[in-house]
Amino acid sequence: MTLAAATFLAPNCFTQEVPIGDVKSGVSTGKLAGVVLNSTSLGVPNAVVRVHWNRPSVFRLSQGTPPLFIFGDLRLKTNSLGQFSAQLTPGLYDIAVLAKGYDSQTHKLIEVPEGGTAAEMFWLVTTAH
Repeated sequence: MTLAAATFLAPNCFTQEVPIGDVKSGVSTGKLAGVVLNSTSLGVPNAVVRVHWNRPSVFRLSQGTPPLFIFGDLRLKTNSLGQFSAQLTPGLYDIAVLAKGYDSQTHKLIEVPEGGTAAEMFWLVTTAH
């Protein structure tokens, strides 16, 4: 059972989905959980949460070609209360939140611990016109 996956776009527009955590294969996991709030502390629904894994993944486009070192992104959306969560491979992540009508916000080097939970809270400010 794959818990989370990232889609990578290689130079020749080759798309490959690579699992970030898989329970059956014995890969350890941790949890990222968070909430996106506006300036009045109400949840921001349908915000895009981009989770960037700070560990390179390696794959080859075909046998005999040099390896490509890439970083993966996972895109989530907040629920109606502004909450999001994902099971991930333990490690360091950058988390960016984008929502229409708000300035984006990024938290860098968030550690997802093995068997534990990294909890993040984002307060978004309305975009100035």
